[in-house]
Amino acid sequence: MSNKPNRAKRGGKMLRGLNERMELPAGILSGGVHIELYSDTEATVDGRCSVLEYTDAQILLNTRTGIVKFTGAGLNIPLMEQSCVKICGKIIGVEFTS
Repeated sequence: MSNKPNRAKRGGKMLRGLNERMELPAGILSGGVHIELYSDTEATVDGRCSVLEYTDAQILLNTRTGIVKFTGAGLNIPLMEQSCVKICGKIIGVEFTS
C-alpha cells in the first residue's frame, strides 16, 4: 500500500491553493458557487449557474452542486454574466436543494 495521497486529494489541495493565491471565493475553481448577501436587498452568486425560473417573487438557479432558490418581492436580475449573477429586490429567503 502506498503512502502517496490519491489523485482526488492532490487535485483538491491544488484547487484550494489556486483559489487562495488568486483570491477567488472558496470552491469556485472546483465548480462550487459563492453567494454574498448584502442586507436583504441584493445577492451576488459567483460560479457557473443557469436560471431555471425567474419571477418577481422567486428565482431558481441551477448550479453544479444543486439548486438555489431566492424568494421575495420585486426580485430581478440586473446582471447575468458567464460566472456571476446579481439578484436585487426584497430577499426574504434563500434555500438550497441538491
